[in-house]
Amino acid sequence: MLDIYSKTQEKKNCGFEIYGFDILIDDKLKPWLVEVNVCPSLSSSSPMDRKIKHMLLTDTLNTIGLDCINQRALI
Repeated sequence: MLDIYSKTQEKKNCGFEIYGFDILIDDKLKPWLVEVNVCPSLSSSSPMDRKIKHMLLTDTLNTIGLDCINQRALI
């Protein structure tokens, strides 16, 4: 009964999460996973950090079907 019920229900929600991976690269260019953050900070501390996080959010929104608008291009 449960299988029939679940197959007839519409799937209206899309669940996803953004994880933050801290990776250390040693002198031999070998990556080491330091930690995985379930709730990473999206604040930026430098222009490079801001650019990377902006691209991450843009790609995430594009993946779920939302188009991001470049406000500077509109001006």
